[in-house]
Amino acid sequence: MLYLTWQQNTGGRSCHKLRELFTTFVYQYFLQSKFDVCVFPNQTWLQKDQRLIPRDRLGAIIDCNDPYIPEEHTLRCSRFWETRHWKGIQKFEFEQVLSDITNWYTDLVASGETKRACVVFSGKGSINAKHMCDWGYSQEIVDDIVNIFQSKFAKLKPDNVLREEIAVHVRRGDMYHALVEGGTGFPRQVQLNLIKHLYETYKLPVRIYTENVKTYDVTEMFNELRDSGMPIDINYGSRTCTYMDFYAIANSAVIAPHVRTLFSIWACYAKHPGVPVVVVDEYIGKKDGYKDFPKYSKDVVILKQADLL
Repeated sequence: MLYLTWQQNTGGRSCHKLRELFTTFVYQYFLQSKFDVCVFPNQTWLQKDQRLIPRDRLGAIIDCNDPYIPEEHTLRCSRFWETRHWKGIQKFEFEQVLSDITNWYTDLVASGETKRACVVFSGKGSINAKHMCDWGYSQEIVDDIVNIFQSKFAKLKPDNVLREEIAVHVRRGDMYHALVEGGTGFPRQVQLNLIKHLYETYKLPVRIYTENVKTYDVTEMFNELRDSGMPIDINYGSRTCTYMDFYAIANSAVIAPHVRTLFSIWACYAKHPGVPVVVVDEYIGKKDGYKDFPKYSKDVVILKQADLL
């Protein structure tokens, strides 16, 4: 048996840690055609900065407990530490890691020394289904990774009941200030018309998810939409309710993630199968636009920004 885990030591917060944890399932997917592979938890998975995985549900997504493999039968993969690796690794780097693990474990088993070995990943360089998409892997593989992530999240959710509403995430907090032309998110008119389009298309109430600081512009837009008669509500999130907002977005019937944040994009991995993820064409792949979720996923709906001006 080949055991996999990830030691989280990059200092990243919730979504970065979530991506590292789920990377082990990607490696498991590619290695299990050759070996029996098991993912087990590392003690770093329960650090205070990981606020999206409930402690009492962690066991539901892993295959086994810590096997306590001796160091001489452990391969430590900690080679990616450049700044660019925050966004993941390149295809050749991923395939080199797969090759190194395969050769190391094959030689170890062939030596007759043991069949129980462990790979411990650490550092940066976590990956997801979007990488498979960008690297030209088949649609089947992309969909398989998305399905694996969705099945894991279904076991993590405090509840898995579909919320009959549209979730719109507008990132603020420590990074974004206003709905302005040339900003990191949508211009105000695009954001406003996007919400109107979603309501007119899906005929469901709208809920905006944002932060509890630096959101005066979002409140102004919300009031304008509410006063027009639209059934709309707003959640002003804080770190204490990160967990609740994340899974509320994930359980929504339609999701419109913010352009540049891992938070609502990873909520798309946790969504119900078939739920549409609505994105705007001008921001795909630009300035890290919609990073982490594959644009060719069968559930992605791409709108033209020109139609929202």
